[in-house]
Formats: sequence, structure tokens, C-alpha cells
Amino acid sequence: MKKTIFWLILTTFIVRLIPAFLVHGSMDILSFQNIADAMVKNKCFVYSLTRSANYPPLLLWIIYLIHLLSNFTGISFGILIRLPNILADFFIAFVIYLALLRLGSSYKTA
Repeated sequence: MKKTIFWLILTTFIVRLIPAFLVHGSMDILSFQNIADAMVKNKCFVYSLTRSANYPPLLLWIIYLIHLLSNFTGISFGILIRLPNILADFFIAFVIYLALLRLGSSYKTA
């Protein structure tokens, strides 16, 4: 039964990953790309270079790092920007499963 739950969680991860590769993205992805481009031009004055940078400063650096990773690996920026959320969903499902087991649920009901 443990293997069944593992494969179910892994399948949901893959199902979430497929659209990330097939769909370019929405305005949010384009906004993140604009912010990354502005960060490349001038890291300290990104707020003056783009109107869409209404995000906390730490997020701007994360977007910038994802942009660098995209350039380094050749993987699409749209895929990499969605990957942390997809991974978080995968790990949340796994943690909930482990918590249910720890609280006394059987493998069948967890």
C-alpha cells in the first residue's frame, strides 16, 4: 500500500508538471520575466525600471536567480518559475500523508 500512495503522489506531481512544459504562461509569468529583465539591467533600481515590480524585495532576487538559472540551463523561464509551487504541492501532499499515518490512520485510510 505504501508504494500505491507513493505512485499516486508522484503521478499528481507529473500531472502538474506537464502543463508547465506545454503552456507558456499568463500575464504573471510575463510580469516576472519583465522584472527579471529589469534586474539584469540594474539590480538596485528595479522599481524605477518597471511598473509591474510590486513584489517584496526578496521575491525580486528569487526571480532574478530563476532568470539566471534559466539562462544557464536553457530551461524555459516559465517552467522554472512554476517549479517551486509544483514541488511545494508535492511535498505538502507527502507531509499530510505522513501526518495522517503518525496520527494513527492506516495506510488504506491515509
